[in-house]
Amino acid sequence: MRDIIHAYFNVRGMRGFYLSAFVRRIGLGLIGIYIPIYLYYTGYEIPSILFYYFIQSLSFVLFSPIGGKLLQKIGFKFGILLSIPFQLSSYLLLITIKEHPSIFFIVPVLTAITNFLFYVSYHSIFTKKSHHEKRGGEIATLSITVMLAGMIAPFLGGVIAEENFSLVFIVSSLFILIGSIPFFYMEKISRDIEFSIERTFSYLKKKECYKTFISFFSYGVEHIIDLVLWPIFIVSTVHSLEKTGLVVSITSGISILVYYAVGKMSDHFKKKKIITLASYLYAIFYTLRVFSINMKQLLIFDSIKSMTQKAVAVPFATRIYEFAEKSPNYLEFTIVKENVFNLARIVSIPFFILIFSISSHPFIVSFVITGILILGYRYIN
Repeated sequence: MRDIIHAYFNVRGMRGFYLSAFVRRIGLGLIGIYIPIYLYYTGYEIPSILFYYFIQSLSFVLFSPIGGKLLQKIGFKFGILLSIPFQLSSYLLLITIKEHPSIFFIVPVLTAITNFLFYVSYHSIFTKKSHHEKRGGEIATLSITVMLAGMIAPFLGGVIAEENFSLVFIVSSLFILIGSIPFFYMEKISRDIEFSIERTFSYLKKKECYKTFISFFSYGVEHIIDLVLWPIFIVSTVHSLEKTGLVVSITSGISILVYYAVGKMSDHFKKKKIITLASYLYAIFYTLRVFSINMKQLLIFDSIKSMTQKAVAVPFATRIYEFAEKSPNYLEFTIVKENVFNLARIVSIPFFILIFSISSHPFIVSFVITGILILGYRYIN
């Protein structure tokens, strides 16, 4: 916890990373879970909302060759800076989507460009700035910093959204803008790194990577279902934006101690064993929460799910950063990883669209399938 406090007084090195993550997460937390709800309230059906995220993932993959070359030229700090106007534009355009339906096809493209420029830069910086021997603890500290923001932001976002949805987008944009500032006080990271489109995508053909890619596929599907379907399921159950935000805020807070403990454990125990054991528990509770019929049950099952998810996430993330550090080219590795996440969504989203088009219990079917896929986490090398 001392590192989190010091982050407010020293923005160089990892502390600046923590501070930026905290402020930016407040911005993302204010609106993140409400984007699918906003589309839902605007009149889009769930298959259409899933298609929105299909466009986003497809655009990410198509932009990768251009984005990789761009980051090679401008560096990671300026990659983060360049992502900001794309993100702010996407939020401001979403406000007008009801009056201008064509924006439905524009915003996911802008979001994909944002995600590529920001997250590839963000993960590359963390790979170089974090310390190998205590990376699990550093990831846990970073995650706790993010989760502290996550305790505040969803509920606050719900309160604002109940009164004015457009205002949430504006306030969120301001936090994201402010949250990018600490990156520019961090020590310079060398831009001396090559990027080859052919070499980058050749990773996908390497048989020794297949098991790890299965785990990446699991993450890609689980993350998009949790991002899109879970918020809609909550608001459909509690019929309130404030209560939806409260559920997410409370469950995020409860899981903090688990996250920190597992982060420390992952520095001393085999990460694969922790991931394997935790993935079984995570799969069970991920699925069970869809049977919640009131707010009390949502809080109980989603809290347990969040704790088991954190037990998987810390060693999983630590292992990914170890792969990136050991790879001949950490930029190319990061781009491959992010592309596998998005390819998983490109492949799986059409099936979920079909489920919501033909099934009488689409939420249950979707979460059972995703719960089974979560077991793929254990295949990480």
